[in-house]
Amino acid sequence: MTYRFIHISDVHFGQKSGTVAKHDHVRSALLKDVGDFAKKHGSADRILVTGDIAYSGKTDEYENATEWLEQLASVCGCDVRESVRYPEIMIATDTRLLIKRG
Repeated sequence: MTYRFIHISDVHFGQKSGTVAKHDHVRSALLKDVGDFAKKHGSADRILVTGDIAYSGKTDEYENATEWLEQLASVCGCDVRESVRYPEIMIATDTRLLIKRG
């Protein structure tokens, strides 16, 4: 049996340089690359996210990350509620990010 995982790390949503959000072009290119790979090789089974998701831990950074992770799950053929795994964070059934405390 073959399993396909997408592993991303340190996406740092919210990091800005002046008024320009950093790394948006990289995240956009990654969506395209993952979508192309999934079309050629099949859907991913899981998305693994490690490292920092938000730059400073603000709610809007996690909301933006949630939207992007939903897009990533869509292009790779995963159900975001069943597929995204990462430490200290979980996605609820409504796919909004919840921070696990303590």
